[in-house]
Amino acid sequence: MDFALSGNLNYLPPGGSSQVNTPLAVSATYGAQALATLDIPSGTASGTSFAVGFGSVANQVNFAIKNTMPSGGVIGISLNGNAQPTGMFSLNPGGSFVVSQPNGASVKPIVSATIYVLTTTTYLGTVEVMVQGD
Repeated sequence: MDFALSGNLNYLPPGGSSQVNTPLAVSATYGAQALATLDIPSGTASGTSFAVGFGSVANQVNFAIKNTMPSGGVIGISLNGNAQPTGMFSLNPGGSFVVSQPNGASVKPIVSATIYVLTTTTYLGTVEVMVQGD
């Protein structure tokens, strides 16, 4: 199967007087994918972790997480076994994290991911995950 990500980065550089438009385009093939909605129950304590299932995906080419938690539901993401909290970054509600790369022997894929709840929840929330690769 084929995967393609395309879009544009539009920004005004420091000291610039006109917008810069940088196209983004990545394409790859994949033979397996894992899609999931992680339910974060109301009352989940800060520091609780949820492992992301990769299914049969061993060599990732596309990895996406969307934080669909309500306001205040900040999550942490740790990749490839990096220690929490120093090897982790945070993602605010409504934020997305995407790593897309072409196929190739030199690519170091994401092979594991863990989601951490960074604020105790008082509501039901979800995190959407997509992993594609071989």
